[in-house]
Amino acid sequence: MQKKEGSIVRFGLRKGMIIFLLVFTAICGISIGDDKYILWDYNAYTTNQIGYFEPNAGYVYMVVDLELENHGYSEFNVNPYYFDAIVNNIKYSCDLPTYDDSINTLPDVTLQDGGAISGQIVYQILKGSNEYRIEYSGFSWTDYNFVKK
Repeated sequence: MQKKEGSIVRFGLRKGMIIFLLVFTAICGISIGDDKYILWDYNAYTTNQIGYFEPNAGYVYMVVDLELENHGYSEFNVNPYYFDAIVNNIKYSCDLPTYDDSINTLPDVTLQDGGAISGQIVYQILKGSNEYRIEYSGFSWTDYNFVKK
């Protein structure tokens, strides 16, 4: 008889937990199984010259190779100026050598659902920097879900 009561208690706890999660999800607006996301990947290297461009004293160019895929959003706007580099807690914007002929510049496009694009963005960063991440800063009413490859 005690085992049966214990089973009832455990079932009641599970049922209560499920109800709690459903209510929590509804209140917080969390979507379980959201199939909308931007799949992306990026890596970077540094250089002291791009075409005829040379960085300012104490700086180097960081070239970021960026790949983007739209999964589920009707549109996703892409522009080199919509991606900031956060390097050692300093935010950098796209730099002019991004548009040099030697760079495979990330194009200014709108990715439709299922669309994919890749390209490069150049940032002028302090020498000796070793930690970085890329953030999307484009203007949108949508809060995009970015998923790293």
